[in-house]
Amino acid sequence: SNTKVSKIYGELQRLKIKKFKNATAVLLRVFVELSIDCYSKKHNLPLMDKTGKYMRLKDKVKAVVTKLSTKLEHVSTCKGVMMEMNRKHGTLGIDTLHAYIHNADFSPQLSDLTNAWDNVEEFMKIVWENTK
Repeated sequence: SNTKVSKIYGELQRLKIKKFKNATAVLLRVFVELSIDCYSKKHNLPLMDKTGKYMRLKDKVKAVVTKLSTKLEHVSTCKGVMMEMNRKHGTLGIDTLHAYIHNADFSPQLSDLTNAWDNVEEFMKIVWENTK
């Protein structure tokens, strides 16, 4: 439902992941965060902390997971995403997602990117089904 996020999703689908690992990694991270932001806006979840600073991605994900977990059918998916996001150096770990963008010495691995999507795909579907 968001034009920019929809275009990013389309670009991710067309990227040749073996050839463009860095672009895929950066776009995946952007897609996840903007999806979380769209859901948060739709459901009036905060995007800024009490000091007026934008919330960290981890905190925004946690707020969305908490909201979605109130529906029994989403509990296991949400639990899996939070476990994966909390793994500091996991394929969906916040530090890993940040490193794709901010660390000049860190390169994504093809298997990490495909595993990251496999682990977040169902969650992203639920986020967007509840953002319409």
